[in-house]
Amino acid sequence: MITLSARYAIKAVMHLARTDGWVGAEELARSTGIPCGYLAKVLQRLAMVDILRTQRGIGGGYRMLREASTISLWDIVQAIDRPAAGHTCHSCANCLGCGADQVLAAIEADVVRSLRAHDVGTMVAMCRDHATNRL
Repeated sequence: MITLSARYAIKAVMHLARTDGWVGAEELARSTGIPCGYLAKVLQRLAMVDILRTQRGIGGGYRMLREASTISLWDIVQAIDRPAAGHTCHSCANCLGCGADQVLAAIEADVVRSLRAHDVGTMVAMCRDHATNRL
């Protein structure tokens, strides 16, 4: 349900949320294991929607533009996948609100609600807590 691009975007944003200052694309790619060329496209979309800030040149790179706690996972998924508002039924031909359409619409609404309910700041804290508990 969440595309690879969106997963990469979430991973990159979470990494940047734990980092102070600018992080270069190559360093970010190395740290996250995301292919650099692919990552550049993802980061560009995140910058376009004011999740990240970019700066060219020596000492530049990417950094968080907003506080991690103000960025929901839905914000990131929307930036990357640009999902259309509402549900389009693909269950049957010439669908006009069949039962399958209603089920799929409800599932999509649940997914969006869940993504909106989770923010990057909380996700970063959960990872930090998990790492601390493993020590």
